[in-house]
Amino acid sequence: LILAAYQRWGEACPEHLIGDFAFAIWDANRQSLFCARDIVGDRPFYYYLGSGLFIFGSEAKALFCHPAVPRRLNESMVGFFLTSVIPDIRLTFYEDVLRLPPAHRMTVNAGGARIERYWSPDLSRELRLKSDAEYAAAFRDVFTKAVRCRMRSAFPLGSELSGGLDSSAVTSMARQILQERGQLPLKTFSVVYNQTPEADEREYINAVIEQGGLEPHFVALDDVGPLHDPEGVFHISDETFTSFTVFIPWAINRRVSESGVRVMLTGLDGDTTVSYGIEYLNDLARADRWGEFAAEARALAGKHQLLSLNHLVQTHGFDYLTALAQQGKWGAFARGVNGLAGQFKLPRGHLWRQYGVKPITPRPVLNVWHKFRGGNGANGATPVEHYFVNPQFSGRVALDAQIAEIERREQQPFQPARQFHANAITADALPFMYEWANRSATAFGVEARHPFGDRRLIEFCLSLPPAQKLHNGWTRVVMRRAMDGILADKVCWRGGKTLNTPAFSRGLREIDGERVRQAVEKPAPALGEYIDLNTLQLSYRQYRETGSTDDEINLWKAATLSMWLEQSGVTA
Repeated sequence: LILAAYQRWGEACPEHLIGDFAFAIWDANRQSLFCARDIVGDRPFYYYLGSGLFIFGSEAKALFCHPAVPRRLNESMVGFFLTSVIPDIRLTFYEDVLRLPPAHRMTVNAGGARIERYWSPDLSRELRLKSDAEYAAAFRDVFTKAVRCRMRSAFPLGSELSGGLDSSAVTSMARQILQERGQLPLKTFSVVYNQTPEADEREYINAVIEQGGLEPHFVALDDVGPLHDPEGVFHISDETFTSFTVFIPWAINRRVSESGVRVMLTGLDGDTTVSYGIEYLNDLARADRWGEFAAEARALAGKHQLLSLNHLVQTHGFDYLTALAQQGKWGAFARGVNGLAGQFKLPRGHLWRQYGVKPITPRPVLNVWHKFRGGNGANGATPVEHYFVNPQFSGRVALDAQIAEIERREQQPFQPARQFHANAITADALPFMYEWANRSATAFGVEARHPFGDRRLIEFCLSLPPAQKLHNGWTRVVMRRAMDGILADKVCWRGGKTLNTPAFSRGLREIDGERVRQAVEKPAPALGEYIDLNTLQLSYRQYRETGSTDDEINLWKAATLSMWLEQSGVTA
């Protein structure tokens, strides 16, 4: 199919492909190699480009089989990992090995390499239908196609069922399709926690199972910690743990493989594809529709436990005022002050001072004012401080400057909802998630398939009016309406989600405590190059003595990095 597409459309062929792919085609007539990667980065593509040499593969380790490819540590990536900064997707943990970004194509010939983007979100297209019911029906049609085409397999099929909206929707749609074919039951795989019930989603999982047609498999992770099987994970990933939840798909896919299932449907990243739609509040603010703004904000805070009204007003109301002041749009600023003050009973004078005068006041004047008021001055943004990173290392790689540049590139003015959605689709964070989902499945002979990564579905959701993503406090409302009657009500109309944090905390302390202790007391020889070991030991002592979870993420990072440096043996 890919070769036929290339023969017909040439280098434009990726624009006509719907599925997940990473490929390279040697064109003998043109004496060039043509490469491309799908729009979300579901399939990986690594390469090395040297003097007269181009080497590529689906794993970084494959490239090192060639003696000309250096195996040098990319120290900037270590810094980004320690500071939780998402790097440019082209970078890897190896200095000379790069990724081809998603939605990009590359042509390599004797003259060098040319890389260009072949797909971008189209914000000029907005779908206009007559009713909410028509939008829901249109979503259901596209979503059905996205699920159905990923169910084609000569091997047993399974589906992830976490109890969240996304995986439950995929499972329920797949069940309906199999029912029409007379091919039920569908095997499902769900993580459960007996020791940390606050992280357990069984009540939502069971609501989907009770609708019938499923063969449920439960994977209890009470004995699996966030540093689970580092040797296996490092071997497959060629890098450190990229997320503190990597152990979850690793453990699930082991069980999936043992069951005989070879193709696994997931609900990966429905959040991004459909969009929560919370930035619709930005659009309401821009349109001076402050009554609707207040109603939506209050409804959101009421339905979603992780969203506070104060946060919503700050992020989508006060930040809007600040942007208007910086742009000198005082008429719109005054209307915004009146709207917010009226809806939330806020003092107008405070809003003018805090979000009108202060953002445009020169820094030296603010410093004098703060000192006059008895403060320490406002010296502006200081370099990012990450107290457990070795300062010599940070200075050597100019880590603060690199992070500041990343933040500058990512900083966007107050964005309309559809622009925010488009930026989320093309953000560098997304491919890392898809890559790990792929690796953790293929490690056990399983192919993960992600309906929410379907290009047709992504383009459809991008075309929706913002009011189809957020309405009366319901996020992703078009999807809820589309799945109403197919997906159990308890899941379809649930607000918020359960956090995995309690299970992570218990697992790190009770299951992986020895690995953390080893990293602190007997770290890899190179760890001190990157982490201030004195600060690390102090944090560990407080963690052990007080039970505080304040530093547990840093301890997890230290243990992860120490084990990876030791196992990989890679150096700068």
